[in-house]
Amino acid sequence: NLIASTYDDKLHQYKFDKTWIETGIIENISVPVNYIFEEDSSALWFCGFDKLFRMDLSDTVQTVQTLSLDKHNFD
Repeated sequence: NLIASTYDDKLHQYKFDKTWIETGIIENISVPVNYIFEEDSSALWFCGFDKLFRMDLSDTVQTVQTLSLDKHNFD
C-alpha cells in the first residue's frame, strides 16, 4: 500500500495490483503533510507544520486523532 501527500493538501491511498490503483482519500486531514511514520503496524502518524495526526489502522473507520503543536517553529 502507498499513501501520497499532494500539493492540494490531500492524502491519497493506493494499492498495487499489477498497477497502482487509487483506493481512497484519507479524510479529516487537510493540511500539508511532510512526513509519515508507522507505529508498530498499529497506527500511522502524519506530521504537518503545526499539527500531528494519528490514524489507528485497526479501526476500519480510520479514525484520526489530531494533536496541536503549541510551540511550533517555522524556521
